[in-house]
Amino acid sequence: MTVAKEPKTVDTGGSTGLVRQAELERTSGEARILRRNGEDNAALTPSPLPPSAPSRVRPVTRDDALFRLIGIGQSGIPGGVSEKKHTLLADAYRPQ
Repeated sequence: MTVAKEPKTVDTGGSTGLVRQAELERTSGEARILRRNGEDNAALTPSPLPPSAPSRVRPVTRDDALFRLIGIGQSGIPGGVSEKKHTLLADAYRPQ
């Protein structure tokens, strides 16, 4: 079984042609083979782009369908169901 190795990095320093080709790879998102005299020398694969910033969340307005859900669970009991949950559960399970 072979273990995948991390690729070694190469500083592109003054090689403007290689830097230009690497930038082209990154923007196109396509891998390319570097060929010289009909012989394949290397493969260039673009590194993943950094994740984009999350989109801004817009506030809920009266036109939003979510806004119509507000208040749908009102019980009509003063103080709400949670305040009287023990009494209501006892009544529900008490034999008739």
